[in-house]
Amino acid sequence: MGYERRIKGIFNSGGRCEECGWDKHIEIIQKHHIYKDGKRTHKHIFLCPTCHAWQTYLDNTKPKMRDELSNYIKEWKIKVMKK
Repeated sequence: MGYERRIKGIFNSGGRCEECGWDKHIEIIQKHHIYKDGKRTHKHIFLCPTCHAWQTYLDNTKPKMRDELSNYIKEWKIKVMKK
């Protein structure tokens, strides 16, 4: 993806991480490809490095573990936001 297309895509999706809303340094927002049934689709989202790492990890774990981790992350985000 060319630099101009990448920046345009980031701005078209709000200019921030689509998961947590982080917008401090949009130049390091990363494109995350969506997979369905183990195959890459043409869909994608833009994520900050932290959310991208987590999403990639969750995408590559077994469903039960993925659900447990996802619930843990949601609870952790709620705790962090309250501080």
